[in-house]
Amino acid sequence: MEIPEFWTNVIASLVASIIFTGIGAILLKHWKGLAIGIGALAFIAGAGTLVIWGINSAVDSYNESREVAYLQEKVDRFIKGNYKYQYDEGWRANVHKISPRLVMALSYPEQVKAHKTPHPFYNHDFQFEISEMLKDEGYSNRPFWVFEVRPISEEEYNKILEQTKG
Repeated sequence: MEIPEFWTNVIASLVASIIFTGIGAILLKHWKGLAIGIGALAFIAGAGTLVIWGINSAVDSYNESREVAYLQEKVDRFIKGNYKYQYDEGWRANVHKISPRLVMALSYPEQVKAHKTPHPFYNHDFQFEISEMLKDEGYSNRPFWVFEVRPISEEEYNKILEQTKG
C-alpha cells in the first residue's frame, strides 16, 4: 500500500465514523426506548455468552482432570504390577494432559539425582507397553513423552555447576 492510499483510507475511516456517530445520535434521540432495549439485549446476550463459555470451559477442565486421574490410576497399576521394584523405589510415569495429545512424564524419586541417573522407564519397550495399554483404553495415538524433574535449590545448582566445570 502506498502512502497516499494509506492516508485516503484513514480519512475514509474518520468520515465513516463521524457519519455513524451522527446516525447513532439521531436514532438515540428519536428512538431512545428502542435503543436502550436493544443495548440491554446486546449486553445480556454478551454476558450470557461469556457465562456459558465459562461453564463450558470449567466442565471441559473437570472432565479432563477426571480422565487424567483415571488414566494415572491405570498407569500406576500397570507399573506396580510389571515393574514393582522400580515402583517401590519411587520411579513414576505420570499422565499430564489428555488433549490435544496425550502427554506422559517420566518423574524421578526425591532421593535420586536426575542429572546423573538414567530413568529406568526411558526405553522403547516400556513406552511400547504403555502405548499398548493406552490403546486398550481407547487412546490410539502414541503419547508424547517428557521428563519431569523436581526443582533444585541454588546450592544444589552451584554444586552441579562446579562438578561440570571441574
